[in-house]
Amino acid sequence: MAEVEIWDEDLCKACGACCDGSLFVQAKLADGEGILPDMEESFARNQRGFALPCPYFCETCTVYDIRPKICRTFGCELLAAVKDGAVPYTQALQAVGRLRTARAALATHLPDAANSVPTAEQRFAAGYRNYPDLAAFQADNAQTIAAIKEMQDATRPFTHGKNSATTM
Repeated sequence: MAEVEIWDEDLCKACGACCDGSLFVQAKLADGEGILPDMEESFARNQRGFALPCPYFCETCTVYDIRPKICRTFGCELLAAVKDGAVPYTQALQAVGRLRTARAALATHLPDAANSVPTAEQRFAAGYRNYPDLAAFQADNAQTIAAIKEMQDATRPFTHGKNSATTM
C-alpha cells in the first residue's frame, strides 16, 4: 500500500493537469476556506473557488504542503484507475505525456490554450458564428479542429469523457 501512496504523489506531481488549466477553469474552495496570495477568486456555477491555471503550479506544485483542500483531496479518473490496479503506473505516465504533447500542439493553434484549454476551446467554438456555414468554418480551421480532438482524446483517461471543464 505504501508504494501506491508514493505513486499517487509522484503521479500527481508529474501530471498537474488539474492544476495547469488542461481540464478545469476553476477549483472549488471548501466552506470558509481562504485562498493563497496570488490566487484569483472565481465563481462558476454558483461555486466559490480559485481560477485555474493555479499561479503556484510551475511544472509542479510549489505550495504542495499548504495547498487548498480540493488540491489535497481531488483525484482524477486516471489516478483512481492506477490505485485500483486497472492502469499500470507506466501507462499512466504515458497518458500524462500524451496530454502534455496535445496541449502544446493545441497552443500553437489557440494561444489561449496555454492558460486554459476549456476557455480557449469555448472561444474558438464561438468563432463559428462569424462564418456563413459550418463547412466553411471546418475547412478554414481543420488543423485547429484536429488539435482540439486530440486534446479531448488525451483528456479522456483523466475524465472518462465526463464534461468536467468547469470546476474540479
